[in-house]
Amino acid sequence: LYVRFRAAAEPQLKGLLRELHTRGQQRPEYQRLLEECQALYCAARQQLVSPFLQQRLSHELAGLALLPLTRAGCEQLLRVCQLEWQLLEQFFPPPPPPVQPTRGAGTSRVSAVPSVAAADAWAGLTEP
Repeated sequence: LYVRFRAAAEPQLKGLLRELHTRGQQRPEYQRLLEECQALYCAARQQLVSPFLQQRLSHELAGLALLPLTRAGCEQLLRVCQLEWQLLEQFFPPPPPPVQPTRGAGTSRVSAVPSVAAADAWAGLTEP
């Protein structure tokens, strides 16, 4: 599920998607194209992962009591989510940090400094 997609991400496709991301910051048609690529990527991954995950959860966890079943199911889902996030990062650049409004003396300015919460959330999502 992961080897072929990782191989496809390097180097040409990844470079193309980064270029779309860069150009999309200035031109909306490139941004729309990048969003369409992301939607197609997610649809393809869902088609591949869903049957695998359903089979794994139904066969390997069958017969477990409720608490071990819940724990094992959550562990499986968490692991798949981590692997999918890492794979997604292979293709698409990370999202830009949120822009935080700052209030000055009678003027409204926008700061590009990410909040601590946003930085912590991104760090938590990218760590293996």
